Amino acid sequence: MVTNRLERFQTALDACVRLKDKYPEGLGLTSIIKQIEYLISLETGRSTDRSRLKDIVIGVHAAKEIEPVDAKLAELLYLVDNEAQRM
Repeated sequence: MVTNRLERFQTALDACVRLKDKYPEGLGLTSIIKQIEYLISLETGRSTDRSRLKDIVIGVHAAKEIEPVDAKLAELLYLVDNEAQRM
């Protein structure tokens, strides 16, 4: 069970990387991975530039591209998107 924001982000990132191995050219995973990496950098303090938070669209990618192939990951990505909106 994911108990905090950073763990949720890392779990989602790991799942996206695994799915990207199956679909290397599709599903918008490169964008999702970059966005999650950015969120992790903010959460860990490696980055303080919060200007890109408004550009996070993980939920949109999850609904359009991930949910049809992995509903469980899509649900996790919706949670990540929700967390990003609260940062």
